[in-house]
Amino acid sequence: ISDGTFKVGQKVRVTGSWDKYQGDTELRCISIELIDSAVNPLSPEELTLAGAGDYDENGGLLAKVSGTVKSVTREGDAIGSVILTDGTNDFRLLFNNYIGYSDESSADITTFVKEGAEISAVGVVYMDNDGVCLRIRDLSEVELVSAEDPGGPDDPGVPIVPPKPGDDDKPELSEPFTDVKPGDWFYDAVVYVYNEGMMDGVAGGLFDPNGSMTRAMFWTVLARIDGVDTGGGETWYSKAQAWAMEEGVSDGTSPHSLITREQLATMLWRYFGEPEADGSLGGFSDADEVSDWAYDALVWAVENGIVTGITDTTLVPQGSATRAQAATMFMRCMKTVK
Repeated sequence: ISDGTFKVGQKVRVTGSWDKYQGDTELRCISIELIDSAVNPLSPEELTLAGAGDYDENGGLLAKVSGTVKSVTREGDAIGSVILTDGTNDFRLLFNNYIGYSDESSADITTFVKEGAEISAVGVVYMDNDGVCLRIRDLSEVELVSAEDPGGPDDPGVPIVPPKPGDDDKPELSEPFTDVKPGDWFYDAVVYVYNEGMMDGVAGGLFDPNGSMTRAMFWTVLARIDGVDTGGGETWYSKAQAWAMEEGVSDGTSPHSLITREQLATMLWRYFGEPEADGSLGGFSDADEVSDWAYDALVWAVENGIVTGITDTTLVPQGSATRAQAATMFMRCMKTVK
């Protein structure tokens, strides 16, 4: 097969001539030959906005970033570029007017990519005349994480009644998410946090279990667990941020940064009064990557089964926590910590 239609993840051989465009070296294609029809797409690397801006380290990498939309530049009816922020760093997303949607059912990005919205996007870390940016490859990979709400109930004072157990005596979602199904390792945790009013979906009937969790989202869920009314602030997270600082749960910085696994464990540990832990993390090969300030918290979290390793021997303390991981830790805390 030559010069046909190819799928993302297939291996091809490209023949062409070297050229330059906007300072980039490129291969001007003469022909493309399919050499392996198997579809093995590359998974994007999740980067912070600061990491995505490090071109020397990550230039050319397929990456996924998340942040709050600071500004939108339009080209006619289309979006030309977006500036994302995490409260500390700004980073540009570059859209080309010939990029379309691989999934025709995807929402029109112009309906949700607006100032104040929390979005994620996949693309290639790229350098153009305006500096480093993420060059978007597919508009279906631009997704809404949160418009104003981090994924909790509209009214934390109104309880959500759990559904009746099914025949297998396992709880079911009272309003199923299309991306959460029985058999998923995170299913019970999502059921629990949803029915307890801790977390909700993001948009379009999705929970987005693999989506990123920001520090502001975490403060807000934890504040609601503590009975705080988080609505009506200057921003959707400002009351939760103030609560977290007053209670000593967090210093309140970098609300839009992705929360790491060690930060998440530390905030939970502080919320529960910094209980003593007598063990160690010696069984994990990456224990030396744990920050000094997070060590006792992670020992406590591991001892109580709140945090488990990504593998049997690795904790990945600096890795960003997904919504599914956060839901699981919330459930384990509520069920095991007294």
